Amino acid sequence: MGERVSVDENIFYDEFINKLQIMESILADAQTETFDIDELFRAVHTIKGTADILGMIDIVNITHKAEDLLDEIRVGNLTMSPVLIKLFLELKKFIELMIENILNGLNDDEDMINNLTLHFEKELLSSMPNQQKESKIILVVDDSLVIRQRVKLIGQELGYLVVTANNGIDGIEQLKKNKVDLLLCDVSVDEIGGLDMLLEVKKNKKYIDLPIVILVLNKNKDIKSIAKDTDAKAWLMKPFDKSRFLIVLDKIIG
Repeated sequence: MGERVSVDENIFYDEFINKLQIMESILADAQTETFDIDELFRAVHTIKGTADILGMIDIVNITHKAEDLLDEIRVGNLTMSPVLIKLFLELKKFIELMIENILNGLNDDEDMINNLTLHFEKELLSSMPNQQKESKIILVVDDSLVIRQRVKLIGQELGYLVVTANNGIDGIEQLKKNKVDLLLCDVSVDEIGGLDMLLEVKKNKKYIDLPIVILVLNKNKDIKSIAKDTDAKAWLMKPFDKSRFLIVLDKIIG
């Protein structure tokens, strides 16, 4: 468990609560003549901006998709149906949960947050009119929160859905729960069981076509040998360069 956030961040917390309350109030009138879609959009936009200031990547990404959906309602391509009202109310509760966890320095619920984040991203995307295809899913397995968040930020900027795991056991669970299109896995730290996980994945015919990229901390390991043993398509040094990561993404999953 981490330390509690600073007083300055608690000031931002008040802004979150205020806008979330506004969201709930507006949604209560969503099927009446007093429904103000513009005010709802502004509340979501402010939540996104505040989250961006504090580096809350998941909230930024979800509220960005929520904005896109609200834009479709504003221009008349969608109506605020009971299904969408329920989705936005559930989203409001989820954002509250995420903020509370961050404020209290809780990282214990990473798996739950992963699953709920992915759920809302999929729900928001599927609600968009003329949605052509489901976003591809990237799974990153690494014991470093910084690395996991960096991959998530870059991936989400490009429109991918990103799930994370901090060890090999959790990584296997995420593979079982999600149709993963690309697996990034650390093989530098034995404690997370990354290499064992990849060897296990290789033996499972279900994942025979799953592209793998290995993450390594230094060149002391026999990278070529590990890549061969795990059928990895590429490797990235940590902390990895964003431009190289973008090239790898483009070549492997487009």
